[in-house]
Amino acid sequence: METLHNLDEGDLHAAYRLGGYYLEGRYVRQNIPKALYYYQLAGEAGIADAYNRLGHLYWEEEYGIAQDYAKALSYFEKGAALGDSNTAHLAGDLLYFGAEGIQPDYQRAFDYYDQTDLATGSHHALAKYKQAEILYRGLLRDLTIEDFAEAYRLLLLAAEHGDLLAIDALDHWSYEAALAEAAARHAKAAEVELVREPSDSSEPTELNELNESNEEKGAY
Repeated sequence: METLHNLDEGDLHAAYRLGGYYLEGRYVRQNIPKALYYYQLAGEAGIADAYNRLGHLYWEEEYGIAQDYAKALSYFEKGAALGDSNTAHLAGDLLYFGAEGIQPDYQRAFDYYDQTDLATGSHHALAKYKQAEILYRGLLRDLTIEDFAEAYRLLLLAAEHGDLLAIDALDHWSYEAALAEAAARHAKAAEVELVREPSDSSEPTELNELNESNEEKGAY
């Protein structure tokens, strides 16, 4: 096959093409392990699209490959390390929203979104909106006026590139509203923590009292 010859000649993009051929069963019999091998080889050669493809394969549970969000994230992170905006955006999403086996990590998500380059595609305006949202919601730390100013700057940037969420947020977000939302979240968290506090075992609960009453009556 010409592509194998190209690979022997040092054309490392050939490894990426071979991954696609074995994945789809084009020109060769479909072979998923070989597809993964060649995509990995291409990624190690510095082809970020190969890591993007590998990440999607484990994220979307395609071609009989077991879904593994942690593995998908690891491939997206490898692509981001090569300076690729798309894989940085995808790594940010997994860390922002969380998934099975992945706890949200807002700082890392923010940092990956920050790596996205609008010059590579206007869809990365959504990454800038998510950065603004992380700051506005106080997910890194309690909101400061400086954070709000940076969130507003990011909104303007996202809106300039057509992001509808950012355009809408410009009409509704305010520093005062953000502080009020933060106060409400803190109050709710405090209520939840209060409910979780164990009660004093020396004080019988209604359930303990009912059990004791039933034991006295021979109900068990």
